[in-house]
Amino acid sequence: MSLCASCIRVRPSRGGRLGLTKQRSVVVVGGGLAGGLVALRLQAMRPDLDLLLLEQGESFGGEHTWCFHDADIASGGEWILPFKTCSWPGYEVRFPGYKRRFGGAYHALRSADLHRHIEQRLGARAQTHAAVLSLEPHLVTLVDGRTFAADCVIDARGFPRGEASACAYQKFHGLFVTTAMPHGLTEPVLMDAAVEQIDGYRFIYVLPWSRTQLLVEDTRYSDGPSLDKAAMRGAIVDYIKEHIASVFAVTGEESGVLPIPLHGALIPATTPGVVTAGVRAGLFHPTTGYSLPDAVRFANWLAEAAEFDGDALSVAAADRASAHWARGTFCRRLNNMMFMAAVPEARRRIMAQFYRRDRGLIERFYASSLTQLDWLRLLSGRPPVAVGAGLRAFFAKAASG
Repeated sequence: MSLCASCIRVRPSRGGRLGLTKQRSVVVVGGGLAGGLVALRLQAMRPDLDLLLLEQGESFGGEHTWCFHDADIASGGEWILPFKTCSWPGYEVRFPGYKRRFGGAYHALRSADLHRHIEQRLGARAQTHAAVLSLEPHLVTLVDGRTFAADCVIDARGFPRGEASACAYQKFHGLFVTTAMPHGLTEPVLMDAAVEQIDGYRFIYVLPWSRTQLLVEDTRYSDGPSLDKAAMRGAIVDYIKEHIASVFAVTGEESGVLPIPLHGALIPATTPGVVTAGVRAGLFHPTTGYSLPDAVRFANWLAEAAEFDGDALSVAAADRASAHWARGTFCRRLNNMMFMAAVPEARRRIMAQFYRRDRGLIERFYASSLTQLDWLRLLSGRPPVAVGAGLRAFFAKAASG
């Protein structure tokens, strides 16, 4: 027995049978950042849609913290601000011999808060413990046997395993801590690179949630994906004791490994007829790995779609992702210079030089809105790597696959 996808509600009734309606239906698979924001935006802007969000884990968002600058969402992204966990009026970077404060609001969203907002706004239309067995155009089948047919299926399940070819890695491990006394930090330390350089370019990242609560992360731009959580945990504890507080308690942890694509990396493959979202579609900053600004922009774009037909939308979304990937070519060439022209202990010089640049250029870099003149500016000045090696790396095309 087959049922027309254009007339099926995505929510099963008791016993797993589906009720019929002419209302357009959408299933979002993957309740992380991209899928969660898509669902929240559609819920707010498209009440005409019958929406369902499916997440295989215990909670939406997992265990993550996403950060973004005001400039990253300056055009139409203000709707994300009510969901944020915390905001600060600026941030600081530190390198050997100098430090610099940048003005401009900086925001953070913790996964626990994303989970809370999704549950409050979507209710039964958002389901956890929904592991997917198969995903096809117009049909999602779960491991437990349930099936959901829809006019549009959106795949937001994160970066596909095994497709991180031609890339380096940004990996991090962080500790949430509560200090016995006020720690004295009022703004984030986006990068404290005045630390021992281990396993590539290394820095400590600090977010002060309150007078006594912090997130302290050890971040490394490395050639390989191996993550030694125990060693990084010990390094963070040592840093806190030396720079922040002598008495504190660890209340939580988070970690991750993000691909940093090199020039020559291929955009992740998509499934015809399925709308692909988030990092699974290559929608992230090629150098920083930041994905929230692109997730916001994609959610806006999707909410403005005139017709929710999965076949047509999948083609449009793939074209949009390809254009985004093409715009990232210059940054992927910069990644080549970082990982192919500089020995690991020298990579810090590249970042130190970058953070001496004009604030507007730095903001445009984070917002993925660099101009061709910005390209020239970033390549000008005293090179932080040997000229010959830098040129060879910039124009090289790393092997992919």
